[in-house]
Amino acid sequence: MSSESDGAEHLHLTVEPTLANEGALWFPDLLAGDPTGALPLLLSASIVLNIRNGWHVASRKELADMPKMQMLQHGFWAGLRVFMQVLALNVGASTYFYEMPTALMIYWITSTNVATLQTWFLDKYMFAKPPLPSWSRRYTHYQSPTLSDPYRQKLL
Repeated sequence: MSSESDGAEHLHLTVEPTLANEGALWFPDLLAGDPTGALPLLLSASIVLNIRNGWHVASRKELADMPKMQMLQHGFWAGLRVFMQVLALNVGASTYFYEMPTALMIYWITSTNVATLQTWFLDKYMFAKPPLPSWSRRYTHYQSPTLSDPYRQKLL
């Protein structure tokens, strides 16, 4: 019978052994961190691109033309977007300095890029604004039993 205090000793996580000796490109070990720092940079760039592509905010020129309360609301969201981009850079630096496993970074980069492409396709094709209908000439016709052509009568 074991006590509650040594329950954590029995916790055992298995790791796939092939992750340690089957790599790709410049990283032979998928459980070790990236020694070159290319993957953390790519991860930061992917997250920043995802934020810039998926989070639409008003430009500074548009903000200047808004009423004060609306300008403050949109300015808050623009500031939050910038803050999120700074956090994305922090994620890249943290993954490099804490040597996050390469396999996890590859998964994170791939899923972020797929989400970015998905957002781009949805914005471009699914939620595109329909074009305005083309202008067509429309003629009105006035018929009265007494006048044959009212416009011609005015000219006489």
